[in-house]
Amino acid sequence: MSERPLQPEPSSSGRRPTPSRVPRLWIALGVGLLPAAYAASGFCFVQPDERGVIRIFGRMTAADAGPGLHYAPPWPFGRVDRPKTTQVRRVTVGLDAKQRDLIGAGDVAAIAGSPRTDVLTGDTNILKVTLIVQYQVADPGHFILRTVQPEELVRRTAEAAMVETLARLPVDEVLTTAKVQLRDAVLARVRPLLRDYGTGIELVSASVQTIEPPAAVIASFKDVTSASYDRARLVERARNAGETLMRDAAGYAAERTNAGRVYAQNKLSRARGEAAAFSQRLEEYAKAPDVTRSRLFLTSMGRVLPRVRKLIVDEAEGRSPVQVRIVEPGAAPPQS
Repeated sequence: MSERPLQPEPSSSGRRPTPSRVPRLWIALGVGLLPAAYAASGFCFVQPDERGVIRIFGRMTAADAGPGLHYAPPWPFGRVDRPKTTQVRRVTVGLDAKQRDLIGAGDVAAIAGSPRTDVLTGDTNILKVTLIVQYQVADPGHFILRTVQPEELVRRTAEAAMVETLARLPVDEVLTTAKVQLRDAVLARVRPLLRDYGTGIELVSASVQTIEPPAAVIASFKDVTSASYDRARLVERARNAGETLMRDAAGYAAERTNAGRVYAQNKLSRARGEAAAFSQRLEEYAKAPDVTRSRLFLTSMGRVLPRVRKLIVDEAEGRSPVQVRIVEPGAAPPQS
């Protein structure tokens, strides 16, 4: 029994499709779907921690698109950038930890490049400073369109402010008490600069991690610092001793002043009393001069004679021998 080759069934029109028409259908279908797929690629989703910056033909149409689904014509007609506005970015200014470790390990390249991180103080001393600054994207539009290499921009701006501040301070102050002053100066200088530049960047914080001399002279700096501490300690001790002496002198002066006031008050009271007694005696004398004169004389002699040495001669009506008695001051009078 002979087999006949399979023949394609005739179509409803009575014509059989030719093999060359099948690829054309797929090609037509693909050509029709490509524009739709290209147009659909313009949809994008902005995350909650992001903001969308939409540009069409290079012109910004949205600078702060919120979270959600957004559309922009696909490349090359449009573009969507989605910077993270809640992310806090961190930049190291000066000598970072990796460079410090390489220098400590004796790496030749790190040692040769070490002078690039040197900072000069106001009294021409060289220091190594590590400053950490943190920033956020405050204006997504300006950040995308006006900023190139934002991390390097923040680093250079903070470095300039740091160098300017340290150039006004002596090394002793920088190594001891100037960390807070340096941090505040960097914040006060960098924030308005970044705003004036229109970068869309806001400086969040700055902190001084380390301030140290170069490794070659660190031992000498430690000796100088130790001497500075000793000087400060001795000055403080002398100041405390001086304050103690001043307090003691002030107390002694107050004591003597009070004693003088009491003495003056006593003398004044006594003088007033004597004046009043004299006035009374004067009144009595005016009334009876002879009697008052005799009484005053006897009173005065009674007050004076006991305090002097007396010589008593008893002649016994001119008879001899003459008896002489000596009465010492304070002794009882002789009995007759």
